[in-house]
Amino acid sequence: MKRFRKILLLSMMMLLVFALQAQVEVKTNPVAYLFKNFPVKAEYVFSPNWGAELGLGYQLTNWTLDNGERADINRYAASLAVKHYFMPSAKGGDRFYALLYNKYRKYQGSASTTSDRVYATRDALGLALGYKWVSQKQFTVETALGGGRAVYNEIDGQDISMLPFVNLDVYWRLDIGYRF
Repeated sequence: MKRFRKILLLSMMMLLVFALQAQVEVKTNPVAYLFKNFPVKAEYVFSPNWGAELGLGYQLTNWTLDNGERADINRYAASLAVKHYFMPSAKGGDRFYALLYNKYRKYQGSASTTSDRVYATRDALGLALGYKWVSQKQFTVETALGGGRAVYNEIDGQDISMLPFVNLDVYWRLDIGYRF
């Protein structure tokens, strides 16, 4: 948890510095709400070609298994991305871009028939390509696709980083937002 706080604090401080001279966007992924996932992202476009983004999210998943047992999983997420825009319009911070991302996830799971809890942590780095449209009224639509690798992957204190395929990370987004 200390690592999560450090990453979050450092990200917020960095974005605050950039906000003093930048355009600010707030966005979310509407598709994620269908899966009880509630992400919010803020991007600071500090030059026409560069932006930095901080994302926070929470997801609550409930399952009822065949034997009637109920399973609950809470997921807390933070992400940091740095974007480079290629040939942006006069507005800056739009059109085709490449991004470098860091996704941090913390999971807590439990079952209704036991008091045991399962904890998992995952930290991934990767690259993605995307495109952003900015309307004349400053509404944004953004899509991206990419991938990476988990650099830290643990379940109940057991490091599973060396298992094949477990560490692949998929990055996708379909965000809508507003630029201030």
